[in-house]
Amino acid sequence: SGTRLGVFLVLLNLGIFLLAVGYGWKYYKRAKRKQEIKELKVASNENCIKFSPEKYKTTFAAIWLHSIPTSHTMVFYYTSVEVAKYSRKSGIPASKRFNGVPL
Repeated sequence: SGTRLGVFLVLLNLGIFLLAVGYGWKYYKRAKRKQEIKELKVASNENCIKFSPEKYKTTFAAIWLHSIPTSHTMVFYYTSVEVAKYSRKSGIPASKRFNGVPL
């Protein structure tokens, strides 16, 4: 009888463990998919480091005329390459400002 109780408790613990692992895996996959969907919404990340003034002007004009629907916004964000890569995944950090001065 003690052996049966021991086996029952081991199997019960194993079942609870497997449920926890399954739930964690499901949560991980959902979070990963949510991040992928968020990254797909980022339309473009244009690297303008070596652009001449003329190239910058023509690229801006082409994007403005052909790529941006009226329901979207184009943002210019000057930063390092590492921060740009990070921002592509997590979004551009924003702070409340008025005429460039933090509020």
